[in-house]
Amino acid sequence: MQRRRIRIEAFVAAALLLAGVSAYAAGSYGSSSDPLITKSYLDEVVQPQLEAAVEEATGAGTFAVVTLDAGDRVTCAVGTELVLRFGSAAAYAYDSADTALVDTTTAAALQHGSVLNVNHLYMVTIAGNGFTAGSGGAKLLISGEYTVG
Repeated sequence: MQRRRIRIEAFVAAALLLAGVSAYAAGSYGSSSDPLITKSYLDEVVQPQLEAAVEEATGAGTFAVVTLDAGDRVTCAVGTELVLRFGSAAAYAYDSADTALVDTTTAAALQHGSVLNVNHLYMVTIAGNGFTAGSGGAKLLISGEYTVG
């Protein structure tokens, strides 16, 4: 009987000690008077670093406005994106048997010579492919590596 009483008292003491340590830890860390990390640190340091890392990884925000004269040919690297804003252009494939561009707006593959639609987002999936500006020239937004010539 004595052993059982000692075990119960030891268990109760351990439970109270654990509860006290937990209450102390919860009460002294992460409160509004003593935060683990300040909101200003999150807003001014962590968030800009995360946004920069995401932009670098995705290439976000890097569209350039490109104005082309009639007949100008643009060749692109894999992953280059483009949007025809004004004028006309036709898809160009380095190897005319390959798909020239992918129209991500309609999920269609454009073959060499296909006409680009205004305000559709196109992606280059084969290095050296691109487009040729139409007879009236063209104005586009391009994100990624490209050469005009």
